[in-house]
Order: sequence, then structure tokens, then C-alpha cells
Amino acid sequence: MRGADISAARQQKGISQRELAQRLGRSQSWVRDVENGRLQISLNDRQRLIKALYLDPRQQQV
Repeated sequence: MRGADISAARQQKGISQRELAQRLGRSQSWVRDVENGRLQISLNDRQRLIKALYLDPRQQQV
């Protein structure tokens, strides 16, 4: 799951970076940095992102 994929999914669902951050218990700047590829996400964060963005986990690369 690349930052661009996260950004596209978030925007497609009409969710702001701030709202996604709140769902994840993270800061808006963390979401921005992940989307811009500045941060690598852990497996736990990846799973939380999939759930927060209502994505099908079977279609997400690990």
C-alpha cells in the first residue's frame, strides 16, 4: 500500500486528512507524511488504515 494509494482511497471516500487522522489516533501531519511517502507504515498501521478507509483487505498488498 503506497502513500498515493492511501491518498486516492481517502479522497474517493470524501475523508479529509484530519478525519482520517482522528480515526487512526494519529496526527494530520502523520497522515500527510504517509501519503507523501516520507514515512513507512507498520503492519498494524496498514491494517488500521484498511479498516478506517473501508477497504477490502484481500485486495491490499502486504
